Amino acid sequence: MRLLRPPRVRNALFVLFLTGAGAAPLAAQAIGQGFELERQGRLSDAATVYLTTLRGEPANLAALLGLERVLPGLGRLAELLPLVRRAEVVDTASMLLRAVELRVYAGLDQTDSVRAAAERWIARAPGDESPWREWAVALEDQRQFDDARVARWAGRRRWHSSSPTWRSGPAIGSPRRPNGELSSSATPPKPRTRSRSSRMRRRTSTTR
Repeated sequence: MRLLRPPRVRNALFVLFLTGAGAAPLAAQAIGQGFELERQGRLSDAATVYLTTLRGEPANLAALLGLERVLPGLGRLAELLPLVRRAEVVDTASMLLRAVELRVYAGLDQTDSVRAAAERWIARAPGDESPWREWAVALEDQRQFDDARVARWAGRRRWHSSSPTWRSGPAIGSPRRPNGELSSSATPPKPRTRSRSSRMRRRTSTTR
């Protein structure tokens, strides 16, 4: 079983909720306590605080982000998935919750589920580029660069490179055609490789 990388969590977003912009005062206090426990390395205790917060506020994003940070280290990331789904029922419009869902699936190494979740998000927000970007980022966080590259190029094909945030992903491997949708014109260029003769000429010149 390969070692998965912990997800990237945006500190500015966490501070926003910690200061009460997205949580009730008592919940914000509990989140602060959980964050302090994290700093002390008491991940299990921090998880308990975040889980308790979610019992009262199922869509508390700060608590979900807290669990996203601590549960992988405890080998309990799978516990986060039903909590995220419940939060999405409470807050159906939150793009941030859908991004968390993508990262959880990627952290669980469930690539097909990442794709399915991204496609549900795309169907709900057909004019938004966020699903494509977050899909790629979630895969990149887990070093699934080939699949991330496919997601980015599918997004580029849809958006015709209209957004400066859409940059080409790591050129690793050859992209698969998701659902057979990518045409040959949308296929990323292959990495350049030197011929054997050119490598021999270069090697000879350096030894002279």
